[in-house]
Amino acid sequence: MKNVAVKYGMIIDLDKCIGCYACQVSCQKEHNLSLKAERMKLHVQEIGAYPNLKRIFIPELCNHCENPICTEVCSKNALYLTEEGIVKYDKKKCIQCFACLKACKAGAIGYQDEFDLLNKCDFCFERLRQGLQPACVQNCMGKALHFGILNNEESKVMQILKENRNYLYVQKRLISNLPKVIYIQRGENLCDSLTKLDLSSYNFQFNSSEFVQIEQTSKQKYINTVDLMCPAECSISVLVEDGKAKKICGNPRSFNNQGTICAKGLAGLELVYSPQRIKTPLVRVGERGSGKWKEVSWEFALSKIAKKLLDIKKRYGAESVILDCGDLTDSEPYMMLFHAFGTPNTYTHSAICDTNRRWGSKLLMGDERPLPDMQRPLLLRDPNNIMYKRWKHDIKLLISVGANPLVATRFNYMSRGIPEAQVTNQMYYVVVDPAFTNSAAKANLWLPITPGTDAELLACILCFILVHDNPESKTFSYIDYLFIKNYTEGWEKFKQDFLNQSRLQDKTNGFLYFSPEWGEEKTGIEQSKITYLAHLMGITKPAAIEIGMHGVAHHLAGDITSVLANVICAITGNIDVPGGLVFTGAVKPILNLLSRTINSAPIISRTINGKKKYGDYRELHKDLYGDFPDAWKGTISTIPSNIHNDII
Repeated sequence: MKNVAVKYGMIIDLDKCIGCYACQVSCQKEHNLSLKAERMKLHVQEIGAYPNLKRIFIPELCNHCENPICTEVCSKNALYLTEEGIVKYDKKKCIQCFACLKACKAGAIGYQDEFDLLNKCDFCFERLRQGLQPACVQNCMGKALHFGILNNEESKVMQILKENRNYLYVQKRLISNLPKVIYIQRGENLCDSLTKLDLSSYNFQFNSSEFVQIEQTSKQKYINTVDLMCPAECSISVLVEDGKAKKICGNPRSFNNQGTICAKGLAGLELVYSPQRIKTPLVRVGERGSGKWKEVSWEFALSKIAKKLLDIKKRYGAESVILDCGDLTDSEPYMMLFHAFGTPNTYTHSAICDTNRRWGSKLLMGDERPLPDMQRPLLLRDPNNIMYKRWKHDIKLLISVGANPLVATRFNYMSRGIPEAQVTNQMYYVVVDPAFTNSAAKANLWLPITPGTDAELLACILCFILVHDNPESKTFSYIDYLFIKNYTEGWEKFKQDFLNQSRLQDKTNGFLYFSPEWGEEKTGIEQSKITYLAHLMGITKPAAIEIGMHGVAHHLAGDITSVLANVICAITGNIDVPGGLVFTGAVKPILNLLSRTINSAPIISRTINGKKKYGDYRELHKDLYGDFPDAWKGTISTIPSNIHNDII
């Protein structure tokens, strides 16, 4: 059989689509489209009523049918089918009869009034010719999109289709036209617009030649860098032309984000080149709130700020100045400046970011922000000391408490790790959240909870595990006694105090503390679901509990929630194990930052409780030398009156 032209197609795995809109924004930015122009559109379908809700995400685009009706009705061949099976549009030939818009059953062809032209997906044809993937495929946060050659048995997309041949769907309206955008949906079909596909209905002429992956030939200048506008610090590649950034995409060589990038990152140039961006210092010339400003030079602004700082230092002393700056990416220069100025009162965004959650973890096990083991690939060494990438997931159960990891967060790997673990390792995913978030929509179990009662739920789970643990029974052997013996201190005292409390009656509702009945009254979650979740956490290995960075972490009881989550993971043997809760901060190298040595030599004195004490200025820092734990990393539960009353 002679060689035949390749036929391109796309696979969209709906079980991995997290509704992040990266595909839609990628398309808009790649082709410089207006907000109204959509070659790729994310359709959101909601089913059912609270609390039995379902939400389906369906990316929709031109299906590049094998038998396209749009090309048949186009009298001027402005729409035509290439030998690669891609439906392309030639603006020069178009007479704008709009016959194609009426004929396309999927509504995949649009019209842009402002540019007076038709608009449709062409699989990023120019990128394909340069050996690049379509922009939507490269940047997809959930790794749900796959693109490649359909008529070669060895291609990646054909392998995926064969592995999932029982779960294939296409647009119902286009099935007779043989669409080449194919959806994967395991289990029940929840999408009204999709219908089952029999792959044998396609009569592809398979290429007999050996499969060769197309090599990248693009000569465009991409600069690899990091997105510092977000604490996720995703690795990005920026297209630069004539010294100006034109496009942003994910860097596929990055272990951090694996070429993915969220919609906000893709739209980053809108900030850089925004006409509203402030590019020079401004000085207010009207009353506060009047919005009246004037531009001044950098020299004027720096001189004014420096003079004001020095005046304050001369009048009140250097310690009267507090620095509060950004976190991680740019804090060191600020720290150096203000330590040289003479103030120890230097803080970052960490002083107000999920402090209660981090405080609880720090107190319990010395790590501020333990996280589920979800990042893949892992870079490991084999017995021969050869480095390799490990892609397999270990985790079997993940419980997100007040966390929405499938929406852009600093832990971007969760966006692809969670759905991948669900599909490949049958991980059971539970989301505890009052809101029906995207993460809740992708969960195996969503538990809407009364806001602010997360600690109560975890207390019930811990109590159930302690009371019902039976080492002699495989069904109820919850506790890892070997882990407790080898890696914990003070457990027996903690357990006894906790169980003593559980034997008391809560006078607000008449139930015993931490009982399922008590938990239902407090959290709004049914008793049966509380005990089910507790049993699931006790019996499933490995497992992890993730505490959210927002509502839960900032709540008055966020520290207790954090402590309880870590205790549950610890006694069930799910700390520092593959697929469990792993340390992050405690394993980072200690940096010998220059800012920590500046101005450290002078000895100063202070009178404390009538006695004179001596030390260096660094010992005045509340986080490092304050009354632990109340002073650690910011305010915990109350605003100290000396701060509240004295800051001007």
